Amino acid sequence: MSAVIQNCGFCIVQVQRLHSQNKALMGLGVSDTDIRELDISANLALRNLICNNTHLNILDVSQHKNLNILRCENSPLAYLNLGNNENLTELNKTDSTVNLDVVGSSFNIKEAYKGIDPNNMTMISGGDLDKETGIVSHYQVGTPIVYKYDCGTSGNGKETMQVTLHLNVKKGDSLITLNKELSKTYDGQPIELNETDLTVKGSSKPITILYEEKREDSWVKLNSAPREVGTYRVKISVGEDEYYHSAEIVKEFEITEVGTAVPHEVPPTGDMNSIGFNIGILLISAGAIVYSMKRNNKKRKV
Repeated sequence: MSAVIQNCGFCIVQVQRLHSQNKALMGLGVSDTDIRELDISANLALRNLICNNTHLNILDVSQHKNLNILRCENSPLAYLNLGNNENLTELNKTDSTVNLDVVGSSFNIKEAYKGIDPNNMTMISGGDLDKETGIVSHYQVGTPIVYKYDCGTSGNGKETMQVTLHLNVKKGDSLITLNKELSKTYDGQPIELNETDLTVKGSSKPITILYEEKREDSWVKLNSAPREVGTYRVKISVGEDEYYHSAEIVKEFEITEVGTAVPHEVPPTGDMNSIGFNIGILLISAGAIVYSMKRNNKKRKV
């Protein structure tokens, strides 16, 4: 039994549903269609598979040991997995050209193409591959990545294909995180802030740090890190590069006076031998409570 998919959306959906339910299917043709995915995992009886001129990015026939004929020319395959199939005596394939949208300066090819094995990839030009993680990096905008893929073996021996991967690089968002508390009690020393106090993800441009002081209702730019008592804010920014957008964060902080006290009035509590004492409480910024006593020499009226 064979099935042929015609180039219409409804036909593709219907025949995909039918062939996935037909485990005895021996022949399948999807050439010259807009099909982008083909699940033939249930069709292990397949002997003929024709998928020329499609939009397929992946094709795995490693479990189809009965497959005799495979034609997959002019399809944008990122990889082809044949497994080891000595029964596959007629194989027509071509090197492929693939387009891929990525964000930033690296991407995971295992996430881009499910089932691809980085260990079967040999990078030829255009980027670097970490075979353990699948991370591809060090590519340039406008320069394609070229690699050779080990497809397995057919009745004709070892099979490989060359893939040219054109990247549509979209800029990612940069992220700045401040890992230090800047507010402090006055100690005569300027605020210390350097790159080790920051976590920057994304852009590789230099980090810019700008301080401003609050004066009444406006902010005034400072030429150096503040050290005096006052209210301040810092603007930390990183510029846009080839792969990531710029970013900026603003953090407000204070340098407070040592022992800043806020008096709380307490009414007189009485007297002792016609000599009264007024008791007040001073709240010290460090958190301690200090009691003060003031002699009142005014005699009590009789």
